[in-house]
Amino acid sequence: MALIKKVTQLKDMSQKARAVSVMCVMWAGLVSATAQAEQVVIDVRTPAEFAEGHVEGAVNIPFDTILTGVDQHDIQKDDDLVLYCRSGRRAGIALDNLKTAGFEKVINVETVNGAQMYLHNQSAVKF
Repeated sequence: MALIKKVTQLKDMSQKARAVSVMCVMWAGLVSATAQAEQVVIDVRTPAEFAEGHVEGAVNIPFDTILTGVDQHDIQKDDDLVLYCRSGRRAGIALDNLKTAGFEKVINVETVNGAQMYLHNQSAVKF
């Protein structure tokens, strides 16, 4: 607030413009540093199925405990969630429950292979 007050007190328009420009850059940096959503890959199969093989880095939260599981893993509502199971059915149920609970960035990639393809395509597009 003190910075904004000082900017409004400047008489020279070019100084004001530079000061506002600097404030915008500072604000953009602050927003991007604090609003970084995380991508979380969630295997909604049973722990036994998960133990047989899963996507590297995935967390196991069975579909029937998805809401308590995301809370236990400190997963935020603005995180990007990628769900999969064996066929896509349980991931679809988990997706519906998460959407009802206020999670908006949730996708169902259906299977382990679907998750691997999705993540591979994501990494190929990054700049």
